Amino acid sequence: HDHKRGEDVRTRLAVLSEIPSRWCELADRWASTVPYRVDCGDAHMLHQTIVGAWPIDLAADDEDGLGRFTDRLAQWQIKALREAKLVTSWACPDEAYEQACLEYLREIMSPGSDVVRDAVCFASEIAPAGWAKSLVQTMLRYTLPGVPDLYQGCELWDQSLVDPDNRRPVDYENRIDALRRSDNAWLTGGSKQHLISELLGLRREQPDLFRHGRTNYVELQGTQSANAIAFERHLDDKRMILVAATQCSRPCIEHRSPSPSRDWWDDTKLLLPNGETIAAIDLTGDSAFGLKVY
Repeated sequence: HDHKRGEDVRTRLAVLSEIPSRWCELADRWASTVPYRVDCGDAHMLHQTIVGAWPIDLAADDEDGLGRFTDRLAQWQIKALREAKLVTSWACPDEAYEQACLEYLREIMSPGSDVVRDAVCFASEIAPAGWAKSLVQTMLRYTLPGVPDLYQGCELWDQSLVDPDNRRPVDYENRIDALRRSDNAWLTGGSKQHLISELLGLRREQPDLFRHGRTNYVELQGTQSANAIAFERHLDDKRMILVAATQCSRPCIEHRSPSPSRDWWDDTKLLLPNGETIAAIDLTGDSAFGLKVY
């Protein structure tokens, strides 16, 4: 529970490393809003968190929604500043500096500000790529060796920040209803919960494969060989082959979809230890990941 950025905040921020020029353009523009009293590094960290945690349904003119989001950011900001221990800390808090940072936060998060208008557009632009990374992370978590680790409440998109934000009561009824409906919606995070349900079902159906099966990483060749990972798990005559894109943000952004498309995989193929060859698109279709149990 004790994180500063929830798991789906982090996956959205991971997109920035794949579009550095686009992020630098926005970061430079926002840097011009930083007052002299606020350290530029602290401001840049704030800007990243605004983008990573921005609720996808939050509009630039939603005064109440912006107020609630700003309150959450303020709680995160104080904890992040104090635990960085560069200007302020829990032991020796610099309340004047913290107040200056909070004033800056509230200024740039006011309805209609340039930062708010930019953030609405940018968060919407990169959200599909963040969702793709989240689903890939989820798939790997439930299929690689080890015990799958899921915090309660993270079955849907987790855009939480610090406590008490990350300690809010879990709406179990909402999750139960979504699971009953097989709700595979992107905006609500139903797609993530649906994937978790499928993978837990697979683990229940194949307990020995996951408990005792060996894992071998699989060589990739072709267009996206440097941008994906593949492995197999096998036990006796049973095996499972998996492939997942690790860097497919650009096509997801371009197509406004968490799926990079079949064209992106192109001629990428898996070279299995037994000499067999499998085309990546035979496992993934247009998705960012795929698996097959033999």
